[in-house]
Amino acid sequence: GLLGYACWSIYHLEKIRRWLDMPTSEPPEAKGLWGIVFDGVYHLQRRDKEEKYRLKAAVEHLQDSFSSLADGVVIVDKRGNIEWSNKSAKKLLGLKYPKDKHQMLANLIRNPKFTKYLEKEKFNKFLEMPSPVNDHIVLQIHVTFFGEGDKLLFARDVTNTAKLERMRRDFVGNVSHELRTPLTVIQGYLETFQDYPPAMAESDEKRWHAAIGQMTGQATRMDNLVKDLLTLSKLETVPESDKPSKINLGEMSAAICNDL
Repeated sequence: GLLGYACWSIYHLEKIRRWLDMPTSEPPEAKGLWGIVFDGVYHLQRRDKEEKYRLKAAVEHLQDSFSSLADGVVIVDKRGNIEWSNKSAKKLLGLKYPKDKHQMLANLIRNPKFTKYLEKEKFNKFLEMPSPVNDHIVLQIHVTFFGEGDKLLFARDVTNTAKLERMRRDFVGNVSHELRTPLTVIQGYLETFQDYPPAMAESDEKRWHAAIGQMTGQATRMDNLVKDLLTLSKLETVPESDKPSKINLGEMSAAICNDL
């Protein structure tokens, strides 16, 4: 009896193996416990297929949405390989899908800043870099995580914005330098008038000193504004450091109090 039951079980196991090799076919007929097993496996297969179709439809909808974007979009798996990219990624990053599928993204975009940005995985800040296709195009790179370690990369053309920002910085720096010369001349003459006032009546002399004092104060104020603009221009040209530095708040507060 045991031998017969073992042969009967092996027979049904063989039927399961043949059926699993052809998943599109209907489950084989069976009675008793094996019938329940066949039905359970069949329902799991259907559920798995429906879930795959749903996920595939969601991915296709997502890809269709990204395809129409002017920004370059790249889907990267957890190993750093390209899974998908849109047409704008070809224009901005030089990626060619599906030719570059399963290729390492860092191998195709050879930029030290970009490689470091991917390795650190600190994507709370944007990365600005020249386009691998055209050095005159400035790209803003942003990466977000999704799924199980996969990444979604966006590349946006910010050339015009970067150009305007550079023009603004140059304008502030140039205007600040140009204003210092006339202010220096004005302050020099005002100091001369304060030290050597012209001969006049006592009543006129009081008004003269009051006017000269007000002009000197305003000239000093303008000079301080120019110094602030020059300081701002210098600060904007200093590269941002990733390493934090310690600050003695007591000494800094004391210096501010002395200035005030």
